[in-house]
Amino acid sequence: MAAWSEPQLAARHDRLHKDNAMGEFHSVQRCTKSGEWQISVDIDEKRLYFSILDQGENHFKMLDILDKPRTDCSGPNEGPAFEDRD
Repeated sequence: MAAWSEPQLAARHDRLHKDNAMGEFHSVQRCTKSGEWQISVDIDEKRLYFSILDQGENHFKMLDILDKPRTDCSGPNEGPAFEDRD
C-alpha cells in the first residue's frame, strides 16, 4: 500500500502489517472535502478508518489511517456491496 499512500503513513503501515490479517469492510462514506472518502474496516476485531482521495479514473491515494472516524465524513454508507451496519 505504500505506493498508494502518503509517505508519513509508512510507520503506521508497518505496525498494521500481518501476513494473515482478517478484515471486513464496514462502511464507505463521502467527506465534505471534494474527492475524499472514509472507509471503515474491522481488522482483527478493531475498527480502523482509512481516509482516501479519489484522484479519478480508478486512481486513489490513502491520506490517513485513524482510530476514530473523521467528523466531516458522516454521511450514509455508499458502498455498493455493503448493507447498513452498526
